[in-house]
Amino acid sequence: MLKQATEEADNPDLRDRAYIYWRMLSTSPQNAKLVVLGEKPSMADDSYNQYDDSLVSALIDSISTLGSVYHKSAEDLVAMQRKAAGLTPLVKKEEEEPAEEEAKEPPKKEKPKMDTKIDAKVEPAKKPKKTS
Repeated sequence: MLKQATEEADNPDLRDRAYIYWRMLSTSPQNAKLVVLGEKPSMADDSYNQYDDSLVSALIDSISTLGSVYHKSAEDLVAMQRKAAGLTPLVKKEEEEPAEEEAKEPPKKEKPKMDTKIDAKVEPAKKPKKTS
């Protein structure tokens, strides 16, 4: 059956799966038996949507962004990126102005940006002098 699936199948997914099973059987039949006959996770009817409806609708609105892949809103992704870069988080419009005591604190300094440009000048190689 595996030979037929690998040689005659037009579906590449079926052919790849047949090669995987064939390889498992040829290397270790006992491990192949554990994989094929092993315990499978149960499938529930409601397992397809484990997320909040508002998040799902926001992800659908931004389906062409990475947020829909990582199941994060665009704001969450920006906040994570700013945190990873060591930058201060963006202030949301809904938040109130800081209290007078907080406003007196000096602003935090951001890390200086590293210049990745190389300024070194490369001299051309000198030609050896001809001797006669």
